[in-house]
Amino acid sequence: ALVAVACTLVLALASNVAAETGTIPIPIGSDSDVLVLSLRAGDVVDASWAATGLVEFRIELLNGAGLFSQTVQTGTATVTIPLDGVYVFSFRNRTLAQVTVNWTISKRLDVAVIVIALVAAVLIGLAAIAIWRSRRRPQLWSPMAPQPPTPPSG
Repeated sequence: ALVAVACTLVLALASNVAAETGTIPIPIGSDSDVLVLSLRAGDVVDASWAATGLVEFRIELLNGAGLFSQTVQTGTATVTIPLDGVYVFSFRNRTLAQVTVNWTISKRLDVAVIVIALVAAVLIGLAAIAIWRSRRRPQLWSPMAPQPPTPPSG
């Protein structure tokens, strides 16, 4: 049971970690930074958004180097981060009216962390089962209480 609970918890965490969501109004021709994350090369980020008008979704290094850009009203993106650094996630209004954007951005949990957690959960479960079984198993021998000496015959 302990192993099942640990595995369920790990799998629930595996889908996404550091998920952020929000709703933001963006005036005509304006940008809005919605999230800043420190990421490592190989991290995978999932994003989805729905706006009331055309918006450009961007991911850029903090120093301004662009990594990803997509201009749509409703979109999704999965991006693998190429370099360690601080990344800015933003939207730019591409219409002639104010837009409202509902967004979600999530960093996926590293697969190595999942594997390590699963192995740890299994080892803990096996140890718990071994302890439980050793306490339930009757002992094959038990020390006898000292017996009084037998009287001499005769």
